[in-house]
Amino acid sequence: MSPILTSVFAGATGAAAMHFLMTRSSPTSSRGGERSRLLPLAIRGMFCIATICMLSAFITARSSEPTEARKLTSKRVTHYKPAGSTAPYSPIVRVESGPMLYTAGILPLDPTTHELVPGGIKEQTKAVMENLGKLLAERGSNWDDVIEVEVLLDDLDNWGDFTKAYLPFFNPQKLPARIVMGLGKLPFDAKVQIKLKAAARE
Repeated sequence: MSPILTSVFAGATGAAAMHFLMTRSSPTSSRGGERSRLLPLAIRGMFCIATICMLSAFITARSSEPTEARKLTSKRVTHYKPAGSTAPYSPIVRVESGPMLYTAGILPLDPTTHELVPGGIKEQTKAVMENLGKLLAERGSNWDDVIEVEVLLDDLDNWGDFTKAYLPFFNPQKLPARIVMGLGKLPFDAKVQIKLKAAARE
């Protein structure tokens, strides 16, 4: 029997038992008087048992839900992007109150060797985004939960190629807010560094 049916059955059984005891509670003799004194205790006992059964069944039903299914009900982010806009970001994003995730500025480093990934802006952007994706997944979130992205480039002339490598990681309808800045020089002589803010799923 499923946990939900179990809780219904337990509640119905308890209610029926209490009704039966109450309908027989009218004393007709001294023996009946003694019974009438014991019946309130029996009724309370049956009520407690029925309540415990219902709570137990509810907890079992809740805990038996797949963890991922519960996470998928926790989306709190709404991306507002004007219809027809081709901008690679949402100008404003709404997030409901709740736990948040904040990353450090992630560089295009190989997670195994911790050395700079070779290549140009596209290759390094892809490496940074893959590293960020792993961080989000480790905490049960994904790119749809990202609210804001801060990008540092060593050369703002790379903005176009950066964006081409950046956009495929997102749903076009759920682009986070974004700011891109040029610093001239980044740690390890990297071409890009990215940090993000995301909503954590419950």
